[in-house]
Amino acid sequence: MIEHIIEWNRHFQAKKWAKQNTSFISSWHAYVGYTAQLFDRFSQGGTIAHIAERYGLDPLLLQQWADVGVEVGHLHKTGDIYMTSSIMRQYASSESNESIGHWLEEMMEIHIPTLLRFPDLLTASSNSTHTYSQSLSTSFSSLLETLAYPKILQWVRRQGAKTILDIGCGRATYLKKLAKRDRRLKLIGIEQNRSLIGKSLKGTRRQYHGRIELVQGDFRSWKGPKEPVDLVMLNNVLHQVKPRDRKWMLEKVSGFLAGDGSVSIITPLHAASGGKIFSDAFNSLTPAQQKPFPIPTREELTDLAHVSGLNIVSQIPIHPESHWYFITLES
Repeated sequence: MIEHIIEWNRHFQAKKWAKQNTSFISSWHAYVGYTAQLFDRFSQGGTIAHIAERYGLDPLLLQQWADVGVEVGHLHKTGDIYMTSSIMRQYASSESNESIGHWLEEMMEIHIPTLLRFPDLLTASSNSTHTYSQSLSTSFSSLLETLAYPKILQWVRRQGAKTILDIGCGRATYLKKLAKRDRRLKLIGIEQNRSLIGKSLKGTRRQYHGRIELVQGDFRSWKGPKEPVDLVMLNNVLHQVKPRDRKWMLEKVSGFLAGDGSVSIITPLHAASGGKIFSDAFNSLTPAQQKPFPIPTREELTDLAHVSGLNIVSQIPIHPESHWYFITLES
């Protein structure tokens, strides 16, 4: 009798875990549909045999994928005809300007594999050969820029900022967008990574007639702009700085500000409201991907601002699913 109960409990636990994993199938299906362009193939409708023959696909695997798609609502089926749903044509098609496919790739190819490597990474030496050269893939970084830029522009206008410093400016994408929007702005960017800023250094000054000044160097030893600035931007930078150095960084930044200047920060926040489990998982990727510094919490950011003589004005979600925020501070 006891052995029967034990076996039943084992079966119950296994079934529970299997049921919890069913939600993953929808993400898997969307990822495959995007990367293999299957949502595009079925956008006008078609049979499995026709699509498989036309694009050289395995008909059995395609059938399995399509059947799952009907179950999760990504495809509609009428007779033998399968057709991509309107929502997937809009957000998971490689041909759509509104596609979030790059985010699906980021999640499925980087985040989840990293979590699955945790058992090995736990026992790996600190000199692990596993590298992750950028904090985000180019595709997700581009998505963040698209979502964040309107908020940056709105803050610039609200503050009436005329001189702006971007620390860790990368390829100077934000500065270039701002320069095109307002020719009166004086823009400065500093970036340590020569491979990122190299091409921009050559053509930016000429293209923007000196309105953008780019510096290739280490912020830690940089003396700062020649004159105080109205706004300092820290985009995708704070969580790449050692926690013990973040206070020093904000104090140095606040010293660059004009009397009514402000600071804007784009960063993920750990344990943000509305999805602590996801935030914890995202935060756990930091050491695993050789980004050795944990994502800041709201409380830490509030304390850092206070000791640096700054006050948080707003915290606006940019990408709520991964808990990226646009945060503004004033002295």
